[in-house]
Amino acid sequence: MNPNHIQDRKLMNVLDCEDLAPILAEKVVKTYVEFTPGEGPKPHAEFRMVLANGVLLEEDGKSKTILSCSIGANPGRSDNVVTSVTFRPLTYGDHHRQCFASFQFDVSQPNATVRDFVRALKGNRREEDLSEFVSCKFGRPPVTEGCRDIVAQWVIRLNERRLMGWDASEVKSRYTLRRDNLPLQFHKFIAKGYTHSRTEGSNLEVTADIPMVTGFLADGAIRIKDYRGVRLPYA
Repeated sequence: MNPNHIQDRKLMNVLDCEDLAPILAEKVVKTYVEFTPGEGPKPHAEFRMVLANGVLLEEDGKSKTILSCSIGANPGRSDNVVTSVTFRPLTYGDHHRQCFASFQFDVSQPNATVRDFVRALKGNRREEDLSEFVSCKFGRPPVTEGCRDIVAQWVIRLNERRLMGWDASEVKSRYTLRRDNLPLQFHKFIAKGYTHSRTEGSNLEVTADIPMVTGFLADGAIRIKDYRGVRLPYA
């Protein structure tokens, strides 16, 4: 049992999970787009919501206070595809030390809840469901591609719904940041790679642009590649 989170759930089913109702009802005070160590040279991208108040949940007879929830296309066991978009309740709220870089966004609607964010991603009758996604593995050894693709589609949807902004308000890292080469606009920082020299306090190294590789959205979903007058960095 991981001390930092409780059992993952599939994002597509989260709204029907009765035990998660207290989390879904909690207000979101800020969000993050985060880059953590991935497979190969590219970092793994995820989206995370920080709760206004901690929510006490029990798992395996032990109580945990949930302070945030992450959503990501996490690698599965298959050698070819990743099919699981997970919703992960977490016991930490602020930037986590495992992240290369955490880009913080303000919440545009002060009363928006976790349920509002999840509903936005699942869409309505006029919108496609973004809670399902299949990413692929390429190369030898195979490396998972597509996490930045689905995170980009989520941020576009949440910005369209006026739940969060497009420009990050702050960036956090356990490594020393050089602000002159660290963009805050989403379409710019999602294109970069992030790494370091493995020494605590060393510089966060920002690579040249790495084109985003697409995965497979749910049937009928349309990928947005041009938004707010800019072209997103797709391959």
